[in-house]
Amino acid sequence: MAKRKVEIKIVSFGIYDKFDHDDDQLPTLVEFTEKIPAQIDIEFGMTVDIRKARGEVIQWRIDHPPFLNSSGELAEPFVGEFHVNSPEYKFFLGDTVWEPLDDKLGLWDLSVSWQGSVLARKKLWLVPNDEYIRSTYNI
Repeated sequence: MAKRKVEIKIVSFGIYDKFDHDDDQLPTLVEFTEKIPAQIDIEFGMTVDIRKARGEVIQWRIDHPPFLNSSGELAEPFVGEFHVNSPEYKFFLGDTVWEPLDDKLGLWDLSVSWQGSVLARKKLWLVPNDEYIRSTYNI
């Protein structure tokens, strides 16, 4: 029997409206962008479409700039997994910005994997608000 090939495709990325983890609805894209303004509580990330994966376990990872966790230690990458329960599955991978802002600036590397292979990856840059405004509006 041929081995199933899971398909994962990035549908959108950038800034989203607020994500409620208790709701089945994914957040709505506000702006397609790779540069995210450093603003408290802004939601950013990517949405992926997953096919041919019913019953599979999919892993996710967020590599972020070096900052200290609540214990005062260098925060590890954020990692997790989820079970796909339908033939077509959409998943949001992202985060919000919290204080202090300065240590969150830089590259946020988001990836979704299956059986050790990265099938979707997006790099987003959290930048100071004035840099975001200049790059967005060509000022």
